[in-house]
Amino acid sequence: MFPTSTLSLLIHNDAIVAVHLRAGPLGGRVLDGPVLERFLASGESEQRRALASLPAASRVVLTPPSSWCAVRPIRMGVAAWPAARPEIERNSDKFFPFPAGDALVGLVERHDPELAAPPTSGGAPPEAAASASGYLVAVQRSALTPWLDRIQSLLGRPVDVVLAPPIALLGLGLQHEAEAVVAEASPAGPPLAHRLRFGRIAELASPAGPSERFAASLPDEGAGLTPANLRAARDLAAASALAHRVAPADFAPLLGRNPSARRRWLTPAAAAVLAGLLLFASARTDAARHDSAMASLVEDERSIEPRYQAVSRARTEAARYSALIAAASGARTTGWRPILPVLSSARAVLPADGRSFLYRLDADDKTVTLKGEAARASDVLRRLEENPEFRNARSLAPAVAVPERSLESFDLRADRRPPAQPPGASGPAAKETAR
Repeated sequence: MFPTSTLSLLIHNDAIVAVHLRAGPLGGRVLDGPVLERFLASGESEQRRALASLPAASRVVLTPPSSWCAVRPIRMGVAAWPAARPEIERNSDKFFPFPAGDALVGLVERHDPELAAPPTSGGAPPEAAASASGYLVAVQRSALTPWLDRIQSLLGRPVDVVLAPPIALLGLGLQHEAEAVVAEASPAGPPLAHRLRFGRIAELASPAGPSERFAASLPDEGAGLTPANLRAARDLAAASALAHRVAPADFAPLLGRNPSARRRWLTPAAAAVLAGLLLFASARTDAARHDSAMASLVEDERSIEPRYQAVSRARTEAARYSALIAAASGARTTGWRPILPVLSSARAVLPADGRSFLYRLDADDKTVTLKGEAARASDVLRRLEENPEFRNARSLAPAVAVPERSLESFDLRADRRPPAQPPGASGPAAKETAR
């Protein structure tokens, strides 16, 4: 419900990869932190300065590499874990290849009844086993202690939570995927596959198929911190920081306590209180906003009244000028005829032999003039005389042979015929037609 900030540290070979996460009810922001190479062998002052560049965090999470971890299926859920944990850690040598008492052990629940349930005893029905099964995840305490001590010395505070990569898978953001597979490189051969259903653990450390498609990959410890491997390491560190927010009831960490596990009622309770306050205040808020909006509208109306009057006067004046322009131009343009049909008819008098062409074509309200070249200039003059759009076709200059193109030049002019007038019409055009 409330924003939290987490410093998440991931061990990769001999280095520490750091990220800072600030998460709240509306989302989160991940800030990539420094990479502390040769962590246990380097000086503390440099490392302390590097970590000081990140914002302060209220929680510190440490994730060891996958190669340090051992995984074992068990018929047990998170609800039974607090009572069983002390005995399992005392007898860790019976479950893991670690000396007795030298293991940090956590548990992650399994949520896939379609897959084979972990081995059971006592005659419990398979359905019960599948619904209350999980995986024990452990790391050797003595291997992790030097890293915990150095981190506590740098930060001046202990590490709050230790999570293993198989548990951190819950925070990868795969809740929208019905089935997702996360790959883990294996030095012994093909990669291992961790299978999730809607972001929850279905099966851990099973052999990957030859055509398996992976939604994500854990960092490859044998490849060093290449750019792709560093991105995978930072993604896993961020997932470790988010796991307790995404699935707080699905796991118990190796060290520390899930801060949300015992306070799951806080979010719905706070939401209910907030909803009540909003309902109580909504009526007064709406009334105040309405009054403020009305006052603002009245003030706006007063301020725009002078401008509205000025615009109205300008529109009236513009309409008057438009009418004057229309009256003056109408008298001059009434007799104008479209020019494009005339140009098209004049162009059509050229023979369609593919050789004739025009230099220039001029047209006005009374005549049309053509200059160009053709195989025979007399053919163009004849076609101009035959065109019903024109009359009185004539040559303005004698035809001249153009030897280089085997053509003759022409310079012709014809008068435009006046438009046809309806019966009984009068005016200049009718008189011209009568003539």
